[in-house]
Amino acid sequence: MEAITRIEQALDSFPETLSLYREQLEHWASRTADTVSHAADLPSLVGMERIIRFGDRTTAVSSSDDEFFSNIVQCPKGGLMLIESKFESVYDIPLGNIVVDVVAVDGGETTPITLNAEGKGEFRGTEGKFYRVHVNGEVTAEQVRALFKSYDGLTGELDDWLRGEWQGFKPQWSHSVATAAGNGMLAGSWAAIEGVWDSIGMLSDILKDPGKFAERLGSGATDLIDLAATAPEVMEKLQLLVSDEAVLCLLLRTASLWLEMLPPSQIAGKTAQAVSMMMVQVLIDVLIAVILTFASGGGGIAYLTLRLAGHAVQLLSALVRLVKAIFGLVSGFIKYVDQYKTVAARGIAAGIKKGRMQLRWNAKRNTLLKKDEHHDDSPDQAKNPNGNSADCVPQTCTNGCPVSMVTGEELLTLTDGVLDGLLPFEFTRLYRTSAAEIDVGLGFGWSHSLAHRLEFDGDCVVWVDHENRRTRFPLPSVERPAIHNSLSRAAIFLGDEPEELILALAGDA
Repeated sequence: MEAITRIEQALDSFPETLSLYREQLEHWASRTADTVSHAADLPSLVGMERIIRFGDRTTAVSSSDDEFFSNIVQCPKGGLMLIESKFESVYDIPLGNIVVDVVAVDGGETTPITLNAEGKGEFRGTEGKFYRVHVNGEVTAEQVRALFKSYDGLTGELDDWLRGEWQGFKPQWSHSVATAAGNGMLAGSWAAIEGVWDSIGMLSDILKDPGKFAERLGSGATDLIDLAATAPEVMEKLQLLVSDEAVLCLLLRTASLWLEMLPPSQIAGKTAQAVSMMMVQVLIDVLIAVILTFASGGGGIAYLTLRLAGHAVQLLSALVRLVKAIFGLVSGFIKYVDQYKTVAARGIAAGIKKGRMQLRWNAKRNTLLKKDEHHDDSPDQAKNPNGNSADCVPQTCTNGCPVSMVTGEELLTLTDGVLDGLLPFEFTRLYRTSAAEIDVGLGFGWSHSLAHRLEFDGDCVVWVDHENRRTRFPLPSVERPAIHNSLSRAAIFLGDEPEELILALAGDA
């Protein structure tokens, strides 16, 4: 009866599937807006890509909460700023009914603007002045409680359904000679879910541009394209659904546990072995089929039939039954996705084109299913030689000129040479006004790609990087071998050799 015991233990633990997520979200929401970091273990689940446009020039900057107030835009002629919020998609799918704050750089005056259902709003500013826009700067306890209530409801419904299914499956297990070994899939284990998590972003990619997945989706691609054109409000809810990692985790856990619950009399032998070998793909296909069912009643079944051609009929029959059940439960939950939106849609907008600020939203996987690891963070914004906070040059707003709109200093970058290959290297020089009295070999004010050095100050170490910025860390030790600086997007590690220190800067900076 080992398999029965294992399944019943998994059922008992199912209601606690989101316990860690709940703990993290409560911790995250309790912080103030200006100290929230975008660490991997915090569930800020809708990412945003800022599209900065001036005329025909376009710059895309990835967004994260530690850049919360980093970019500004200038009010165009006439003073009218049109604000637009959309999903990052080839279709016109708005993300509306959210509140954005327009903040004046000079004086800090804040004006809340409520975007309509089409994700549009207007703000009249002072021509030539600079403003910044951010979304849902603070999440209220009421919003978090409403979100948890919807999760609790879905968890309860899924739990009740699984237990009802088990009541029908268990007697068949009791009379099976294969009880001790189970059906051979071990699908309900967390290992199965961990294996599928890295591929879960495919759901959002499919909704962004179904046409790219026409070969995989078959007629389902056309169904989604038609849905985007005729019912963008439904597509909005689906985009939010596939962005909500808590819901996806619940659905994956449900699907994988149900597959393991199937008695050997229904799915065994080569069929079970085949499912076990392609478990990651089966779980992804189940979720895709659920999404396609929203677009067309028979779309999910048609997709599974296409994907499982050549496999046993009993496998297709089982998965069709699973998809129908999950769709029935999720279709009742999807009306709650607006509560998720109020918590997760956060960030700033720094894109403007012909007087219109554009917020473009993109589902982002921020949660990693892995063992809990201590994250030692010592946030301290990097400084220029004058002591002013300074982001790296690619992330600094210059309004098209070699002058920082934040510190007012000149920033001139020159690339002298490039080494191609698997690990290409650019030798660049940077002139920074605040470094006019510093010479590291190429003249006063200039730094270069190889000009890195460390300065020790008591129990701290200061990293002077290739842009003449100063980033401060506590000195690593055996007790603290890895220390992150979330505000500067940098980290320092204790090396294997004596007195060896390793430093890293996130992204292509």
